[in-house]
Amino acid sequence: TSASIDLGIIEDQCYEFPDEYIALTLTSATITSVANAVVVSPDIYTATIINNDDKPKLSWSASALTVNENSVSFNVTATVDPASCLPVSFSITTGGTAGLYTDYTFSNLSVTIDANQSSLTIPVQLNTTDCYEGGETIVLTINNITNAGEGNTLTQTIYLVEDKPKVKWTNTSPVTISENEMGLTLTVETDSETCIPITIPYSIVSGTATHHSDYTILSYPEPFVITPGLRTASTYLEIYDDNCYEGDENLSLQLNTPTNATLENSGKLDITITENDALPSIKWTTIAQTVDEGCRSVTLSVELTPVSCLPVTITYT
Repeated sequence: TSASIDLGIIEDQCYEFPDEYIALTLTSATITSVANAVVVSPDIYTATIINNDDKPKLSWSASALTVNENSVSFNVTATVDPASCLPVSFSITTGGTAGLYTDYTFSNLSVTIDANQSSLTIPVQLNTTDCYEGGETIVLTINNITNAGEGNTLTQTIYLVEDKPKVKWTNTSPVTISENEMGLTLTVETDSETCIPITIPYSIVSGTATHHSDYTILSYPEPFVITPGLRTASTYLEIYDDNCYEGDENLSLQLNTPTNATLENSGKLDITITENDALPSIKWTTIAQTVDEGCRSVTLSVELTPVSCLPVTITYT
C-alpha cells in the first residue's frame, strides 16, 4: 500500500541560485488499531526545486550624465532587471580626465544591491576648486558582478562642466593719447581665476595710424596668454613722435575668440593718437617781385613752416 503527500511549489518570480531542495525525513510511523510500523531505509526524500528565472542584468541607468562642477555632489544609479532574490554585488573602476580623490570621491567602490531591490543610488562627492579647469570627464565601469549578468550599459561617462571665465580690456574705450607720450600699456583681464592657460588672440582691424610707422605693438600678432594663478596679461603700444603735422590718427583693436574663456563684451578697443605738432603756416617766399615786361613768365613760391607729413593744397586768387 502507499499514500501521497502534495508538495506545493511557490513561484517567486525572481532569480535564485543554486537550485533549492527540500528534504523530508520519516521519523516514526503509527498505524491505527494495529501494531506500530517500523521506519526503514530509505527514510529521507529530497525534492529539488530547479530555478526557472533568467539571471537578472546589471547596468547603469544611463550611459552619460552632465554635471556642473560647482555642484557639491551628484548621484549615479545602478539597476538590476528584474530584481533578484539574491544580493547583487559588483565593483566600480574609474577613469576619465578628472582625478579620483582630487576632483571627486566615492564612499565605496565595492557595491551591493540588496535582494529584491531593482536599483541603488550611489552618491559621488565633488571637490570644487576656486579656478576654471575646463571640461573634465569621469568614466565609471561596472566589473566583477556577482548574482547577475552584464546589462547593456556597463560604462557611464560623467561630463563635468563649468562656466568659462569672461575676458575684457582693462582699458576703457575710447582711449586718447598724445603723440608725444611714450606709449600705452594694453591689458586684458578675466573675471575669475583659471587653473589652465587662457589664450586671447587679437587683431588690428582699422585705423588711419600705421603699424610700425606711427606706433608699434610689442609682440604683435602674438596673442595674450593668461597663465594659471594670474588674471591679467599685458603688452605695450609704443608711439612714434614724427615731428611733423599729420592730424589726429586712430586705430582699433579687436579681441578674437579666446581659448578656455569667453568675451565679456564686443572686445573692441578704439584708440586716438592726438597730434602734438602745430598746424604748419603758409606764406609767400617774397611779398614783391620786379620783372621786365619782356619776360615770358615769373616763378611764384610759397613756403610751408614747419614741414608737414601730409600733402598741403593751396588756393590763391
